[in-house]
Formats: sequence, C-alpha cells, structure tokens
Amino acid sequence: QMRGRGLLLLPLVGSVIILVRIFPIIVFQDERLTLTIAQLLPACGSQAVAKACYTSALTCLKPSKPQESQISPKYDACKCFVESGCSVECNYAIRRTMKLSFVTGCAYFSRQPQLKSDQLIQGRGKSEHETEDAIFKGRVSNEVLVRNPINQSELSRNVYPPNEKLNDSRSNSGEMQLKIIHRSWKQNGSSIPAFHACIVGAGLSGSVIAERYASWFRDRKVLMVEKRNHVGGNCYDYTDKATGIRVHKYGPHLFHTNHKAVWDYINKDDLQRRGAGGWIRWDHEVLASVENSHQGSTFVPVPINGISLNILFNLNLTTDEEVKTWLDLHRPRKEDRCTLSNEKRETEQKECQNAEDQCISRVGQDLYNIVFKTYTEKQWGRKATELGPEVTARIPVHGNFDSRYFQDPYQALPQKGYTRFVEALLNHSSITTILGLNFFEVRDILEDGKFCSELFFTGPIDAFFDEKLGKLEYRSLMFSPRVFFDVGESSHVQPSSVVNYPSPDVPWTRSVEYKQFLRQKSNHTIVVYEHGTKYVAGQNEPYYPVPNDQNRRLFKMYQELSKRLESLNQSDGNRKPKVHFVGRLANYKYFNMDEAILNALNLFDHLYVNSKTRNHLSNSPESGQQKLQNEIKTVGGTNGLHWKHPFQSMVLGQARVKAKLIRTLSPPESGISLVVENGIIVDVKDGEGFIHYMRKAQYLYFFKVLLQHYSHVLPKQFYININLSDHPKEGYLNFCRLKGYSAQFLIPNSRFVLDEVMSGFNEYENYGHSSKSVQAEQIKKRINVYTYSQAVQKLRAMDVVPFENKIPKIYTSTIPHPAKVDYFHYAVDNTDVCSGYVFTGPPFGLVSLRQDVYFRLKEKGMAGDTVKHNFTEHLRYKYLLYNDGNSLSDRTRILLPIHAVMIRRRGSAYEEFYTYKLKENTHFVSYQDTTELKQIVIRLESFPHLSKKIIQENNAFVDEQLTFENVLEYTAHLLHELLVT
Repeated sequence: QMRGRGLLLLPLVGSVIILVRIFPIIVFQDERLTLTIAQLLPACGSQAVAKACYTSALTCLKPSKPQESQISPKYDACKCFVESGCSVECNYAIRRTMKLSFVTGCAYFSRQPQLKSDQLIQGRGKSEHETEDAIFKGRVSNEVLVRNPINQSELSRNVYPPNEKLNDSRSNSGEMQLKIIHRSWKQNGSSIPAFHACIVGAGLSGSVIAERYASWFRDRKVLMVEKRNHVGGNCYDYTDKATGIRVHKYGPHLFHTNHKAVWDYINKDDLQRRGAGGWIRWDHEVLASVENSHQGSTFVPVPINGISLNILFNLNLTTDEEVKTWLDLHRPRKEDRCTLSNEKRETEQKECQNAEDQCISRVGQDLYNIVFKTYTEKQWGRKATELGPEVTARIPVHGNFDSRYFQDPYQALPQKGYTRFVEALLNHSSITTILGLNFFEVRDILEDGKFCSELFFTGPIDAFFDEKLGKLEYRSLMFSPRVFFDVGESSHVQPSSVVNYPSPDVPWTRSVEYKQFLRQKSNHTIVVYEHGTKYVAGQNEPYYPVPNDQNRRLFKMYQELSKRLESLNQSDGNRKPKVHFVGRLANYKYFNMDEAILNALNLFDHLYVNSKTRNHLSNSPESGQQKLQNEIKTVGGTNGLHWKHPFQSMVLGQARVKAKLIRTLSPPESGISLVVENGIIVDVKDGEGFIHYMRKAQYLYFFKVLLQHYSHVLPKQFYININLSDHPKEGYLNFCRLKGYSAQFLIPNSRFVLDEVMSGFNEYENYGHSSKSVQAEQIKKRINVYTYSQAVQKLRAMDVVPFENKIPKIYTSTIPHPAKVDYFHYAVDNTDVCSGYVFTGPPFGLVSLRQDVYFRLKEKGMAGDTVKHNFTEHLRYKYLLYNDGNSLSDRTRILLPIHAVMIRRRGSAYEEFYTYKLKENTHFVSYQDTTELKQIVIRLESFPHLSKKIIQENNAFVDEQLTFENVLEYTAHLLHELLVT
C-alpha cells in the first residue's frame, strides 16, 4: 500500500527529519495546535504535496520583520494560502491532520493574523510543487473528494460566522473544489456526466428542484453551487450568539399559503427524518405607527380593517357590513376607479396606470395619505406615480375585524428555522453542495454538456446573458440591528413583532423584533431597522424587481432569449446543457415563499412528471376545494356510503399516511387497545403506564355507540389502539396532535362524550391518579356518560345571565400547569381585568406557580387547595381564557357554546380534528403575551357588537358542525379510510 503511494519507509523517515530541520514547527494562535511536514504526510499522500502545503502555510503565517508594518487588515491569510500554491487538497489534508472537525484548513488560516499577499509573495519563485499539476499528481482519493467535497450543514452552521461577509478567498476555495471534481471526472474518461443536474443558487427554488430531482431519479447525481457561505437564500436564519435569539438575516420571512400541495410538501415525513423540524402555527400581525388628528401618534393594525378604521377616524364600526360600507363610501366613485389589467373590469372602468392610482381606488385618498403613500415611496426610493400598480395591489385590505396580516389557511414558522429546513432539502446522498462558488467564475465548466446534463439557474436573468440587452432594476435593503440587553426573559420593546413607519420623519420603513417570533425566551432582545436602498451589484442583494414599463419590456426580451436558448440546447449535437430558469430573480417577479416552492414544483412536474402539474399560482382556493370535493365523492363508494360530515379534508389528509398506522394489538404505554369482533368490543387491553380512567370510560362509550351505527363499513375484526396521554404518539389514535404530524391520527377528544359538565367539574381529587383497582370501580360509576350535544344543552340551560350583564373580566380555573401560570402571575397585579381560580390541592401542589404569587392569590380568593369554584363560575364572566395546558373546564369545545368571548394564546403547537376551522376574530380573540390582555379587554369593551358576533358564530359552529352525528361520522370515515380503502 505504501509503495502504491510512492512512499518508502526509510527514505520517508530521512526526509521527514531533514524537512523538519529546514522548516520550523508552525505554532497556531492556539498554542496546543502545531503543524509539521511529518504530520501532513499521511493526509497529503506524498512528500511533494506535504511540502507545498507546509511552505504555503509557513509563508502566509510568518511575515518578515520589515513587512509587518505594512500588513493590511482587509486581507486574510486564506487568500495568501491559496495563491501560494496550497490547493483544496492541502486544505483537506491540514483539516485531517489537525483533527479540526469544525473547520477546514483554509478557514482556520483565515482566523489567523491578517496578511497582505502582494508583499509576501513578491520575489518568491514558485517551486514545482506549487503548480496545479503537481498538486494533482499526489492527490488524495477521488472517492473522498467527489462524494461530498464540502459538508454544507457543517459549513453553514459552524465554520463561518453568520454575519461574516463572503470574501474572495472562499470563492476561490469553492472554485478549486469544483476544478478538482472536474479534473477527476475528465481523468476517469467516463462517458457518463459527472452530474445530471447542476443547480445555481441554494435558495428555496433551487433547493426544491435539487430535492425533487434527487428523490425522483434515484441513480442521478445533483450538484448545488451557491455563491454565499450558507444555504437558504434570503430565508437564511441563524441564532445570535450574544442573545440566543434566532434572527432572519435578510429580513422577516413568514410562511403562509392557500396551496395544500405546498403545505403537504414542506411537511413531508422524509424531510422530518432529515432534520427539517416541524412547523408551528403562527398568525402574523403588524402594527403601523401613524399620526392622526384624533389620537396623535398611535399604533394601528395593518392590513387596514375595522379596528384600524375605528382608531384612525374615531369611529364605532361594529359589523363587517359597516366596515365594507365605510370603505366603499371613501373610495372614488365607481366610474373613477381603476383596475389591474388582469382583473375583471366593470363598464368604462379604466386600467390603473401606477401604484398611486391603484391604491386610491382600493382604499380612498385619506387612507392612502395616512398609511400607504410615504411608506411606499420610502421603500422604493421613488414616487408612487413612477411605480407599477402591482406594487400596491399586493397590500391586503380586510372588510372585517381580522387584524392578521394574512388570511391563508396555512400559516406557520419552522420550529428549527428556515436554514435547517433547506439543509434537510439538500441532505441527500445524491446531492453535492459547494458553497462560496460564483457561477460566473466557473460557467465554462457548468455549461459543459458532457459534465452537466441540465442546468437550473435561479439568479438574475439579465446577469446570465451578461446584460447584453440592458440591466434590469432591483431594489435592495439595508439592515441596522440594535441589541437591547437585560429587558427580561419574556419582555419586548415593541408592541408587535413588526412595526411599519409610514411617517416621512422616520428614516426606516419598518422594525422587526425577532424575539417575538415563536415567543423566544431570552433576557435580551434584538430589533432590526430596515431601510430601502438602491441595488448595486457586488455590494448588496437584489430583493425586489422594480415594476415599471421599461423593466417589464426588458424582461420580456430576456424571456424570449431564454426560450430560444432552451430550444437551442435541446437540439441534437449541441454540447451545452439544457438550461431552465426558476425562481424570483430568474422570473423577475416577487415570489412569496409558497409561490417560490410552487414555481419549482410546477417546473419539475412539467419537465419530468408528464405534465401532471400542481395547482397553478393563479388557481383560486375554491378550485382546489372543488378538486377535494370530487375526491370525496369516491370515498366509501364500494360500500354504498356517502360521507356528509364537514371534516372531510382532515380525514383525507390523514389517509395519505395510513401505512404508518399500528394495526396490531399494541396498547400504548398510557393508553388502551380495543379488540373489535363483528361490531362489538370484546376485550380491552391497558398499557403498562398511567391510565386516565375518565378518558378510558368515555372512549369505551364513544366507540360502543360508533360501532352500533357504522360497523357495516368497518372490518369484521380489528384493533383500535388509543393513546390517552396528553403527548400524542405517531401510529396511534390521539385526541390531539402536534401540527404537521399527520401520522398522529386524530379522533375526537374524549370530552365529546363527557359528564364533567353535568357534575360541575368538581372531582379534581380523583383526576385519574387512583390505583387501577379503584379506577375500575370509578369507570363503572361513570359508564353512563353524556354526549357533547347533551353537555351543550346543559351549558346553555345554566348560562342564563345576558352577555351585557356579565362581569367584564377574563376568567379561567385551572391546575398550576406550566403553560397556564403566567396568566396568574399577571392576573394577581391586574385584578381590574383578570379573575380566576387555580387549584393547588393533591396531587398537584404549586408545580410552576411561584409561592409568593400563590399567597397573594389566596388572599384574593383566586387560589387554594380546595375545590372552591365549579364550572358555573365561568358563566358569570364575559371573557374566558384558553391556552394549552388548561384544566378540564377550559377546553375549546366547552367554551364555544357559552355566551362569552374565548381568548386564546396564539401559535399553539397542538390541534384537534376540528380546530383548523376556527378563525381568529371570528371564533376567538388571540394574544401572544399576557401583557396584551388588558388592551384586549379594553378593545372588546369598546366594541360590544364584535363580542356578540363571535358568540353568534360559535353557537352556529356548534349547532351546525360539532353535532354528535358529525363527530361519529368523522370517526367512522377516518377508520374506514385507515382500515378498509
């Protein structure tokens, strides 16, 4: 083996001794790390390469005395290291030798004293060992270099600090890596391309194409090249070391979509296995800091809605109809309005000529002047009359009281961040990722059709064609971060995560407090102030295409050029790869994240999946819903059963992963298994852990009733494995699940057949913590449980106090669950708007409730170790609190039929089978932090009609959708899909 590498033992030892004497040992800044030629030999594979590596390192790290005073801080040693003859192979060798698993050799050198190469290298002739050919003579195994020349997860998370700007040396390093791969491929003489697909740009569009290509074509290789030092494109996020807060480097990214195809794609199980993490529901809200004649400087919700109008113009609008009427009256007359060219136009309506025309037509002159005009002009750096109408067409306006920024059914933030999500897309054995590589410096390699069969380009389309037809305009952004130290773990410095500034007196357009996203915990906080600025190639990033007639015409010319190029490259005999343009820069169009993903999915399907495309971007949600209804018609057809319940989409979503259902007799640790034969439960098996006797009794009753009605559409023999714990498990039936985990199958919560309401929720002392023998007796007593519909009737019979006569405070009763005690820590100092009772008796104790707060609550009758407040106490208050971790009395379905307003914490990680249908400000009011509760009560007290509307919507939802018949049919439909079809 040593002869094969050209190494002989005795000469090697002698050479090592001589070389070590000639070249002193290099000691790095960390004095424990040293480097010698002898150490380099095993990794380099030859003395020539080892000496070249060592010489380069020595030259770059040991400047002569006269030169030290001329060292430039703008130059890093890594560039010197590469220019002095040390290739990526040396880089790799040093990394292996020094056992620096977190950093490449070159990256380590870049952290050493900064040096100036032109003074260090001048007068020093290159030895034969410093040429590229000599380096390749002693190269290391091709297998190591080609399989994964750079570990992208390692680089993006560890090697380069997140705020560090990409420099020339890293670009050079990426270029060398590609050249090594290219040279190795050529020397192998293979007729097979090194890569079947080469993708330029590791943003969302390029990464989705890479993932689809690698997953669809299992035997083909994909090369991803990215000029930045990280993947993720503008979605890239990182955790700030000083504060522990996750920050979006290129501005806030909030995922939202109407397209179920996109939502299903980002929640794919294999992405979870690759480390993507789940998605947490997040309803984004934005406030604008405005000046008005009624209140001076104030914050109003945007998009404009009924709440905004009431604040801005001192109104008292209370219904959606009043909001829509006001907006319509303050718009121009119908004959003076304009529309976009692609909108349906009424008779004699003109086409909008610019952004100002379009915005005034939508919201009127007053709102335009207060909220939109200055903000738009600051953002774009030009007058609104010089911008295309599509700029302001994207601004939503709500003719209701919904203050959420988006109204899409799917809204979420990634639990582990966008960077981890994109890394999961690229985490595939067929994908090789090279960072720090500029396409235009290696396009001769990537445009070699024999090396790369197809090329996907996600960069600016004009740059691809060398701007031969002219430059397309882009708008860029500047970011000015500010850290606020020691503000408190749960405290913030802004009233909302994002605040817009339409005032001409404020230089920035908006400020973002990232700590508020997903309610991150830190004793500090970060606010980033954004400014619109001119895009200059090589100095900043192109964010937004500038929409005007000139740019549109120029883009169409480039688009025609790209089509001719695609056609030309598909012709026989052409040695160029097929080129496809994908993404926002290549399409010169602003894409939301879901649109970028859908654009990539559609292109891939169009190219490779026989034109079976997903819903097009222009498809309305209704068309997707119609497709869903058509699918539903075929369900259960073999049994002559036509499902009519309103939760069809929830069933079909779970049916897609029915292969993960555990079908054997396997009771979960804290659950039960029902053995069913011929429509009868013949046996019940308990798990080995704690069994919640009340839930067990209720599910026995529920499935007994279900089998009486639907056994004819289910198998004759089967098992039902039910998880009774609060923590959902994959493969089992659960009463709740983590959002996005479709293999945690959802059955109705046991309290759809409950008797707690009838008994007043007073039995905390036997809350399932008795021995199994005692539980068996308790189950016998409770086997005659009530249905949800019966419970609703009882609630309404007890709820006799008119809403306007109830106590105008928030109320909840609970055990001291960690998710609930923050309310009581707040309530004890805000009893003017808060009330409630926290039970601390056996077996709970204080749990997470602070002892000092407990004593103060007890003095006010709001805490104790005896059951003082039964459920009827809820019926005395206008506002009832619900969030994850509440007691039996505070579950959503119990609060819905009560004549009170439910206040829920936003961003719950859990869902039940029907909760996806509940909408903010229609069925409930949401909050993020307890400090918002006082303002919520004040707002609701100011607009009692809003409260009454929520109560009306909830009662209709209960009566029309949450009937016991629908609940039974949903469960039967789900079991049918999982066990039969």
